[in-house]
Amino acid sequence: MPKASGSTLSEAKRHRIEAIATMLDSRFAIPGTSIRFGVDGLLGLIPGIGDMVSASLSSYFFYEAHKIGARKRVYWKMLWNTLLDTSIGAIPVFGDVFDVWFKANKKNAALLLKELEHQQSDSDNAQNSTNKTANLVSL
Repeated sequence: MPKASGSTLSEAKRHRIEAIATMLDSRFAIPGTSIRFGVDGLLGLIPGIGDMVSASLSSYFFYEAHKIGARKRVYWKMLWNTLLDTSIGAIPVFGDVFDVWFKANKKNAALLLKELEHQQSDSDNAQNSTNKTANLVSL
């Protein structure tokens, strides 16, 4: 699986992941409160199909995880967040409140960003190791 390379690509990817998570989970605020919600919370108000549409939008994070070659544990955590959000979100009224509080897309974005950092540090460590080996061989 391809892995992200280059700081420009990583920064663009980070920005896109954060922007989509914000749009889905915390784009709007209730005036006079610190409560934030997004398109995901609004879609949850539509009986029947709202939570399914919301889950479909959340699949973007799985697409990005696949593109960067994320580890399986990242997929499993993201799947748990999305399933929990979708299943509890389907409960009338309580689910809508839960959806605004839980913010599964923000959690999944954080997992992806952490995975990108992990991959970059692995890449940096591999490069440093290669450089050290080359220096030893040249001695």
